[in-house]
Amino acid sequence: MRSCRHRGTLDDERTICYEVRFSAGSLIAVACQTQRDLYRTIPNEYHQFQVILQLLLYFNWTWIGIISTEDDSNIKATNELKQLLGYNGICVEFLVVMSLSMLKDVNKLFKVLKKSTSTVIILYTTSEAFIVMLQKMNIKELPSKVWISSVSLNILLDLDFKKILSAFNGSLVITVHKEDIDVYFLAKALHEMYAAKLLVKQSPSKGIKKLNIYLKYVRLQTTEEDLFFTPQGDVVNSFGILNWVLYPNGTEVKRHVGTFLPLQQFAINKTAIMWNPNFTEIPQSMCSEICTHGKRKSLQMGMVPCCFDCVPCSDGEIANLSGMENCIKCPETFWSNTNKTICIVKTIEYLSYDDHLGLALAAIAIIFAVTSTLVMIIYVKHRNTAIVRANNQHLSYVLLIALTLSFVCSLLFIGLPTDITCLLRHSLFLFVFSVAISSVLGKTITVIFAFNAAKPGHMFIKWKGSRVSIGLTTVCCLVEFLICVTWTICTPPIVEFDSKTSHDKLILQCLDVSMFFFSLAISYVGFLALLSFFVAYSARKLPDNFNEAQHITFSMVIFCSVWLSFIPTYLSTKGKYTVAVEVFAILISTAGLLVCIFTPKCYVILLKPELNDKKHIKITKKNYKKY
Repeated sequence: MRSCRHRGTLDDERTICYEVRFSAGSLIAVACQTQRDLYRTIPNEYHQFQVILQLLLYFNWTWIGIISTEDDSNIKATNELKQLLGYNGICVEFLVVMSLSMLKDVNKLFKVLKKSTSTVIILYTTSEAFIVMLQKMNIKELPSKVWISSVSLNILLDLDFKKILSAFNGSLVITVHKEDIDVYFLAKALHEMYAAKLLVKQSPSKGIKKLNIYLKYVRLQTTEEDLFFTPQGDVVNSFGILNWVLYPNGTEVKRHVGTFLPLQQFAINKTAIMWNPNFTEIPQSMCSEICTHGKRKSLQMGMVPCCFDCVPCSDGEIANLSGMENCIKCPETFWSNTNKTICIVKTIEYLSYDDHLGLALAAIAIIFAVTSTLVMIIYVKHRNTAIVRANNQHLSYVLLIALTLSFVCSLLFIGLPTDITCLLRHSLFLFVFSVAISSVLGKTITVIFAFNAAKPGHMFIKWKGSRVSIGLTTVCCLVEFLICVTWTICTPPIVEFDSKTSHDKLILQCLDVSMFFFSLAISYVGFLALLSFFVAYSARKLPDNFNEAQHITFSMVIFCSVWLSFIPTYLSTKGKYTVAVEVFAILISTAGLLVCIFTPKCYVILLKPELNDKKHIKITKKNYKKY
């Protein structure tokens, strides 16, 4: 069987027809093919683009230059290549299109090459243009580059490099399978049609349809590779990658270092490549260095995406890989380490006993609690003396117990917050403190009742005694008790992890679910304190040697000053310092009551016992008239 020749046209479409005959000359069949069913037997340029792309991606060359020539085919191909590279994150620093005359363009190209920062240059020119460029350019002054030549420049492998191509030492040249595969494919397709008894004399239109079917699926096994047509009519054959090396002794070597087979694989042996002697390692070609761990890309104004600055990730973000465009935000309960490379669990913060601040506050609370207890012991031991009995000793006991418990309650704010401590922290303290303030109010009213009861015919005579003041104290405490019980039953405080107040810490705190009950409980204690202040202030000058009103007035001034200054300080602090401020306010206000009210009494009991006499209890007529 022998191959065929062009026969003519069919209808209005240009048709290529083939006659198939035996060697004796007898006609077997006629197969015709329209232009739209043409099969390409030379490599598709797109596959050549893929070779270039794979090479650039393999060596991470993202900053390259392209030299092309001014003809329609090369300009179109170069633009398509540039577009393909851009889709894959590779930027073109310059694209020089050489005109046919090339005299002025060579000088321009030489200046561009000298100024360029890219190391890799792609030659996509015709052989003729390349030879003219070599003849007109000062090759010796060219900077060291890695040259990648297209298939059309296979002439590089046939020229005498020794004199004019020393600058191209170490270049990579793309080659293609050269075996003649035209008539081989057609012959095999016709042979398979003949074997299937389909190769008989028939109409041209049916013949071409049958031939197209067989051509699409025919596979040709050569000595080097397996060839076949794609559905688009392109032959799939392999590309070779050669490394041209010129040794100092003048020896020229073309080393096969890689293979590319479209639709299947890309393989290259980088250890076999010998680069230009001016390179001491694998050449790099990037506009900007790859951002290391902990940094992200920041595009430079007016520059291509390959040119960027490396900016450290913000707090709470990491970059755990090199070359990341964006940092990764850490989860809510995590934070970035110092190098911004990993997310670490946030440090849990609360006012603990291990902390110096927490330990100091706890020590102060215990010291004052012990002091209050000692005062209680002194009062009990001297319970029958005039100074203890003069100002309602039962309320003094209640006040001392309340002050001791208030100091102890401050310890609930220190240490790991739990459901129990959060439940008792505010409600228990506010109730105990309301008992203390109510006792102060009762003691102040006792002074007023005692003074007015001494007046003949005054209505307070029938209220003389401690029952009224104790009853008033009980009622005042009961109101706060009902508020706190309702609060803890309806909307009890809960343990909460606060991840928003501090970026790098996870604050473990007690959250008051209902601000209404919290505000109501505090407001009621504040109301009792103000009422005690005004009552004590009005009774501060009553003529009684054991009158506590002046001391109570001063203690209420301290109390109000502490809590008024507490509010802005509390709102301006964060984390454990917020709790510390609260504990400090509790200790100072409670200590103010203890010191101001009981220090003068203890001074008299322990150091001035001669003043602790019944005669100092009576309100003399002389003093009364003076009043």
